[in-house]
Parts: sequence; C-alpha cells; structure tokens
Amino acid sequence: NLEAGIYLLQARHSRYENSDLTRAELGGPDQIVLQLNAGGEIAGAVEDPQGQEVASFLVRVRSMKRRQGRGRTLRATEGVFSIVDMAPGFYEIRVEAPGLGPLVEPDVQVIGGRVTHLDLAMNWGASVYGRVTDAQSGAPVPGATIRVGDAAPWNNTAAGARVDTDEEGEFLLAGLEPGRRALRVHAKG
Repeated sequence: NLEAGIYLLQARHSRYENSDLTRAELGGPDQIVLQLNAGGEIAGAVEDPQGQEVASFLVRVRSMKRRQGRGRTLRATEGVFSIVDMAPGFYEIRVEAPGLGPLVEPDVQVIGGRVTHLDLAMNWGASVYGRVTDAQSGAPVPGATIRVGDAAPWNNTAAGARVDTDEEGEFLLAGLEPGRRALRVHAKG
C-alpha cells in the first residue's frame, strides 16, 4: 500500500546477512528482488580443566551489535554444540555447566556460509557455603533467597546465580566465576 515513488529498500532477517540497500522506483512494471545471503554457524567442543568433555552445558549467544536482549540459548550434551543460521557479525558466547565457572568468549566472528569453530576449556568454579539466621533470635531462616552480583556497584545480572536456603537456613552456591562478589539476602518477614 505504498504510493508510487522512489524508495531505498533493504531486506532483513535474523538468520541472514542484510541485503544491500537498493534504490527502487515503486509503481513501475519492474519486479524488485532483494537477496539475503546465507548465515553462518558456530560449532565447538567444551572440556573441563582435566581435558574431559563436559557432559551437559548451556550455551548463550548474544550479538555484540545488539548488546541488549536475550540472544539465543542452547542446551548441549556430549561435549559439543552447534548453532546454525546465525546472521554474520560478532557475538559473545557464554558457556555454563554444573560445578564449573562460567566461560565467556567475546568477539566471536560469524561469517556467512562458514563455520566458526571454538575449542573451549572451562575452569573449576568457586563455591560459597553459608547459613542465614535471624539477627535477633539466631534461628535459621529457611526459604531465604541469596543472590550473587558484582561487588560494586551492585549488579545482580553479572554473575546471575541465586539459591534458596534449606530448612536449616543453609545454602550452597557452586560453579561461580572466581572473583570478588556481593551476596544479597531476601526473606519474608
């Protein structure tokens, strides 16, 4: 429903490279063709610090161009992963596995029609064990929520870990990225 005239057109799709910007006159007899080039693939292997394949892990991919947003997430097994139909560009890859510290690979380049291969070696994660008690009575606080974030300024999305205390008020956060962190505790009542 566009009026006849001259327009600049470009086709976009999340799994392809954007088409070239095309100057076109609408309303004429010519057919306009916008070509999308094939996307690329990121494939890789994930090992623990002893060189053994990681049996189960999560891969999160986020475009460096669009730093906000959820990106793509893949659950993988048997030490390998493959993410297909990726628009060409630069991506941040984050791998998480139980008992291991998260691994971040920034600036991974995807080229249309090609496979970018990554061999990733994870490190053992840090752990925090503790107990939450009532400040006045000293009684354990079951069901309290512990969140991990960057030490300063507080940012609970950096480490992203959270856990609830058990019936004895105890908690264990495992597989954290080593470094200085802050804990926040929230309990009802």
